[in-house]
Amino acid sequence: MRVRPGTLLAIVVAMASVLLLPACTTTSGDCSLPCNPDERFPAGLVRFAEKHVDALDGAGPSIRLRRGRLEGSVEAAEYVSELARPGDVMATTNRGALTAQLIPGYFTHTAAYVGTERQLRALGIWDHRAVRPLHAEIRAGKVAIEATGEGVHLSPVAKLLDADRFLLARPGGTDGLSAERRRDVVLALISRLGLPFDYHFDATTSGALFCVELLQRSIPELKLPNETIYGRPTIKPVSLAEAVFRPSAPLGFVVYLKGDKDGFQGVSREDLQKELIDARARELQRAGCGGEVEGGKKALKSAG
Repeated sequence: MRVRPGTLLAIVVAMASVLLLPACTTTSGDCSLPCNPDERFPAGLVRFAEKHVDALDGAGPSIRLRRGRLEGSVEAAEYVSELARPGDVMATTNRGALTAQLIPGYFTHTAAYVGTERQLRALGIWDHRAVRPLHAEIRAGKVAIEATGEGVHLSPVAKLLDADRFLLARPGGTDGLSAERRRDVVLALISRLGLPFDYHFDATTSGALFCVELLQRSIPELKLPNETIYGRPTIKPVSLAEAVFRPSAPLGFVVYLKGDKDGFQGVSREDLQKELIDARARELQRAGCGGEVEGGKKALKSAG
């Protein structure tokens, strides 16, 4: 990890301060304003962190207190790989990672599945001019794509399993998109390889991308909602999981894995919805949103 001198301590102090703040910390500091659990931290600290986050040189998102519960599970990696199709999307979270404490929502990272050589041959794009330069990486197991502090790059499924929770979902619903659309999606995803990471999480800029923005720009069928947080339009990673329960944005549930100290288990679509509801209720309560807790629960239940 390369960090410019004099900045790491300031960043760590700012982040620690953020995590220790009391519940009522709206952008303006006026607790009489409508409660927004996604703006838990003072705007000044957020602006400070943004100014200095590049000093972490890509290492910030990888800071973690422990390994993900699914990490290292060959069985989980093989299971996901057997189910995944080109164009599928993934949402993950590792509650021991720094990002899980700072990014709002139950899920804090997203990625997409590009496909193996066999799958891309079946789609008719293995020899496409955009795919040919990637043959060695794909044959080496880098069959997914994600945007992290390293920029937009290919990754193996096993790397994405540095997580406690892992959701695999299918754009287009249970049957998925047509083969033609899946070809277009894969090509759209890989066309963005090499773009830098957007540490400002601004959904209106296309020259740098954050994780879920990569998916939204490449797969418009997702129809993920833009939300204004700290004065800028952004997309929360958890919105990908919530889209599984929105008929207006069909996203088929494929599998949801939960890891713990003893291994992992597959969890049903209904249990995923309950976890999302409970997590949102906890966020509202931590932010001191009071009566909005029940409203948040009803919104997610009605979406199902």
